[in-house]
Order: sequence, then structure tokens, then C-alpha cells
Amino acid sequence: MEINLSAQCRLIFYLFLLIFIGSCGKNCYAQFQQTNKGNKWTVELAFKSAYDNNILKYSDKYLDRFVNNKDEGRFHINTYDDIVLDYSARLFFSSNRIITNQLSILSARIDYTLYSFNAIKTWLSYDFGWQQFLNKKTSFMISYVHIPDFYIAHYRDEDWTEIYGYTPETYQSYSYSKDEYNLWIQHAFSNAVKARFYFSYMEYFYNKHFTEYDSNNLMFGCRVFNQLNNKITVDAGYKYINSNAKGFDETYETKETSDDNDAT
Repeated sequence: MEINLSAQCRLIFYLFLLIFIGSCGKNCYAQFQQTNKGNKWTVELAFKSAYDNNILKYSDKYLDRFVNNKDEGRFHINTYDDIVLDYSARLFFSSNRIITNQLSILSARIDYTLYSFNAIKTWLSYDFGWQQFLNKKTSFMISYVHIPDFYIAHYRDEDWTEIYGYTPETYQSYSYSKDEYNLWIQHAFSNAVKARFYFSYMEYFYNKHFTEYDSNNLMFGCRVFNQLNNKITVDAGYKYINSNAKGFDETYETKETSDDNDAT
């Protein structure tokens, strides 16, 4: 079996780096609270790290092409693996005065995911939420999540290949921004068993080279939680997603007459 020595050395380096980060990051989670006459402010700061051995989720075929410097224009990464650092900050405001004698929790969070050696994969997200208890057993939550830009990989733009042929220039960035609107309702049937029903509407907006993949997705599902004891909780759920993609990218086209991919 052929061994890629540079990849093995890099893995060892990454493992030592993770160990170092872990040893320096014992206080990787911090919480600060301030209470004022029934209102409570809470700030949570968190940090975690991980090693990803295939950041673009390539098959063995394309990993081999990357290692051997093939497919000029396809690869815009420095390494196919990386150390991923995740920083997050969340602000909570809880009160029982918004709805009399019922707990209300307002939250805002920002999450920054940093790829140490491949900046093209670094991304940001933020969300806002409102959780409202209707009584001691029933609550609901409404939230909004936004991702400004998420890079997947470089792919060939079919419209460009018709003009330039199969040249390196026809590889274009495949990335999207996302808006997500969520609602879930939860009810506790007992101290041990509770069920959550949830619904999401997600909008994906791809960059100018791949707008045919723009889509509106509907997701709904349910999940049941059973706390067996203080340390063990068992849960099971079902989720269904329906996606309706744009399917065309030229002004004179329709979904029915388009020669583009339909990702519905």
C-alpha cells in the first residue's frame, strides 16, 4: 500500500495542535449572569475545536486528483484536511413579565467557524429566538437563522463550458446564503417524557453561477424524549424535507424549458 508521507506528517502535526489547543482551552465555556427584579441576563461564550480529514467531502477519486495536482482550476484549498475552530457567543434575556407569570426567553447568538489552513471554508452564522412557556408543561419557540455565505466547492459552470470549453476558467465557486425560519412546540407528558413538533422554512440563494439551485425548502418533524435517569436520555424522531428549486438561470427560460439541472 502506498503511503502519502506528507499527509501522515500533517495528521501528526494536527493531532499535536489539537492536544495543545485542548490543554489551553480548559475554560472553553463561560457563562455570566445578572439578575434584576425577575429579569435575568445571561451571556454564554463557548469555544471548541475538531480535526476534519476531508473538509470538502471529496471522494477518493478527487482526493487523489488533488494530491497529484490534477484538474487545474477545481481545487482552491491548501490542504484537504484541517483544524476547525468554532467560536460562539450567545445572549439570553429571561423574564416572567412579558406574559404574566409565564417564563419568556429571548436569545441572540453569533457563531464563527474558522478553518485554520483553508480560509475559503470559514463561515459565519447568527440567529435570534423567542421561547415562550404557556404553562409548566407546554412551550414554543420561534427563531430565525442567517448564513451570509457558505462555500461548498468549485464546480464547472455549464454555461461557461459552452463558450470556453473544458478549461480551468470554467470552474466556479459553488456557494450560497441561507435564511431559515423555525417553529417548534413542546409538551411534557410527565417528568420523564416529552415530545417536540417542529417546522422550518428555508431559503437558499446561490451565487450568480448556480442560481438554478436557488430553492425554498419546507421541513417538518417530531421528536420524543424519554429521560431514563439523571444521566441517560433516549430520544427518537422523524423529519421530512420537501425542496422546490428554481431550475433555470436565464431570463428567457422557465423551469419547463430550461436545460439546467432541477434540484427539486
